[in-house]
Amino acid sequence: MERYFKVSISTHKIRNAGLNFIFAGALLASLSACTTPTTQVHGRLLEQTEIQRIQKGQHSKGDVIALLGSPTIIAPFDENTWHYVGAIVEQKDVRQPKVTKQKIVTITFTPAGMVSSIKSDETDAPTNVIPEDKETQGAGKNMSIFGELLYQQVIAGRKSDKSDKLGSMTTEGSPL
Repeated sequence: MERYFKVSISTHKIRNAGLNFIFAGALLASLSACTTPTTQVHGRLLEQTEIQRIQKGQHSKGDVIALLGSPTIIAPFDENTWHYVGAIVEQKDVRQPKVTKQKIVTITFTPAGMVSSIKSDETDAPTNVIPEDKETQGAGKNMSIFGELLYQQVIAGRKSDKSDKLGSMTTEGSPL
């Protein structure tokens, strides 16, 4: 019985060693894939030669779509302002991807639909806006207990005034 027990233990060790080897190989392969830098183009990154083909006063919206494709964004409150936004994004490791180049081309049209202006803004490394942790002080933040109670009474009084007015309007205006 002891011999069988010893053989089964050594077989178990061999199986574990094989699994450890496979696990280590998979881990090494996944880590090497993470260190391979990748570069991607997000959006529509227009080249200067493409932008120069568009002429003010000579091209319509249809011409611009034919030459540049559909815009990335049409301004929500002005359908005559189109934006083509593109960026080059690099990721060197498992950390967040980094925007290395960003370009925004804005084309505005006349009410008749002809190109009136072309503006191109390009940055090599756009800056990230970091929000502040500070809070904006509101009116009720620094009130005393007396101020809070008085404020609550004023609000409650306003609500009861509105309900009284609504109640008198519905009973007076009803056909009953």
